[in-house]
Amino acid sequence: MNAATLGSSSATVHLQGGNIVVSNPERAAVALYTVDGMLVASDGSCAETVTFRAAAHGKYIVKVGKQTIKLAF
Repeated sequence: MNAATLGSSSATVHLQGGNIVVSNPERAAVALYTVDGMLVASDGSCAETVTFRAAAHGKYIVKVGKQTIKLAF
């Protein structure tokens, strides 16, 4: 399983099956965008773990607080 850490944040993003899983210890808002900027999903619950079901394989941008990371699968 590959995980990516977001900038100076302690948040990590990894793929698990068809899901994008965000470990969010700072409990920041999390959003999932397509690479052309369309919002796919968001979670403002400030949960420590956030899971999004990706609609299709492709490229996405995950935003946790003010940090972002590009993701492709």
